Amino acid sequence: MSAAEQLNMVTILASPRIVTCCALHQPCCCLQDIFRRYPNQYESIIAQLCDNLESLDEPEAKASMIWIIGEYADRIDNADELLETFLETFPEETSMVQLQLLTATVKLFLKKPTDSVQRMIQLVLSAATNETDNPDLRDRAYVYWRLLSTDPEAAKDVVLANKPVITDDSSQLEPVLLKALMEQISSLASVYHKPADTFVSRQRLAVQTTFKPVQRNIGSHQHLQASVYACMCDAVAKGGRRLAASRG
Repeated sequence: MSAAEQLNMVTILASPRIVTCCALHQPCCCLQDIFRRYPNQYESIIAQLCDNLESLDEPEAKASMIWIIGEYADRIDNADELLETFLETFPEETSMVQLQLLTATVKLFLKKPTDSVQRMIQLVLSAATNETDNPDLRDRAYVYWRLLSTDPEAAKDVVLANKPVITDDSSQLEPVLLKALMEQISSLASVYHKPADTFVSRQRLAVQTTFKPVQRNIGSHQHLQASVYACMCDAVAKGGRRLAASRG
């Protein structure tokens, strides 16, 4: 499905007639990836999503929507009001949502340093550093706080840096290579995008190949125990017969 088709589906699901928390959950997550893949495009859907924030109750959907608001804060007139609705439940939110709220609020402050946004950033940084047990959230808040207090321009370079565009290289693989990788998906071949015989020595492959049949020919552990027991019984019987013959 192309990005335009996905966007059309999101538009339909976000319509007031059928909008529900379940209907908007996955589209919000997909829309974040679409904006990462096609930056500065398909922005017309943002206003429609912002009108249905109360329908979001899944952490993944909330985090995706908060990312979108922070990323396009300079183009959303009421971005501060939208983020403030999420900040009301900041302590009760999951760590995923809290991290996105922290970063989105910092982005908003760097793009729109108004008095109201300045109060918001102070509240968020205070809550993230003093009222949480999450070390990731606390450490990120301290980094943002020090950047904003010492060098706001450096903070812009860090927080507002251009992000790498999401790319898909699955179509760039040759069909034969893709089939080989799918057969070895549980090995390092799926990580290196190379067949195993290109980075594992042939001697090691030969040892592994010859070792597996030996393991199969051994049989089960119970069968091996029974064979040993039978041999022991036979040896005891032979010894008994020899002893009886010697006494006779």
